[in-house]
Amino acid sequence: MVFRVAKTKNYTVMSNYHLRDKRLSLQAKGLLSQILSLPEDWNYTARGLAAINKESFDTIRGIILELEKAGYIVRRQTRGKSGKWNRMVYDIYEIPQDVNEGAEEPEKTEAPEPPEPSPMPREAEPDAPELDPDALNRFRREIRENIDPESLWREFGADPEIVVGYVELMAEVCAGKSPIRANGQEIPPEEVRKRFLSLNRDHILYVMECLRDRTRDIRNVRAYTLATLYNAPATIDQYYEAKAYRDMRKDESGD
Repeated sequence: MVFRVAKTKNYTVMSNYHLRDKRLSLQAKGLLSQILSLPEDWNYTARGLAAINKESFDTIRGIILELEKAGYIVRRQTRGKSGKWNRMVYDIYEIPQDVNEGAEEPEKTEAPEPPEPSPMPREAEPDAPELDPDALNRFRREIRENIDPESLWREFGADPEIVVGYVELMAEVCAGKSPIRANGQEIPPEEVRKRFLSLNRDHILYVMECLRDRTRDIRNVRAYTLATLYNAPATIDQYYEAKAYRDMRKDESGD
């Protein structure tokens, strides 16, 4: 049997090294080839890659971990001018980086200590009743277990103060009996509590990105954040699909 390749246009020039690397699965070889074919300023996130592929977000994330283990992707956490942890940077290589040969021992740095809780101001609840401390602590623990704050600031470079602020905000709402306003209507506290306790770290990263990309001023930060957190499970996929589509159109137009 003979296979003939009918070449047309839009070529991508890349090394054959990863294509012949027997350590990699076909999925890993294909994803790395796709990554190398995309422009440097493309949305290199698991969500962005999942939006242009058939595979799910979890599958894409697993393939990225495989490439990282093989040395084709190296992640490093940067620090800002103030010395605080900054965003996580992923370096992508055509030839795997062998950290064992001739590499110096990396400087050991202590992970940042979790900041003290600093909940957002209660702009919408000036006369909010006192909360049951036991209930507040119970919801705080459950939310922290679900979103894993430590991984958010250690692996993804999220601002610890912002993450802890979200935890405290959601814990306060879950421990209270007041509804929140989202989508133009009041959401009962039971429904809000159920939604907040279903959020994971991907939802928190998504909310942080939404707030960071917000161009207009927000009058009531607390109310807007609560609504964004509540809507996260329903809007996260559409957001990243739309973002990936815009990036592709931008690349096609040459802008």
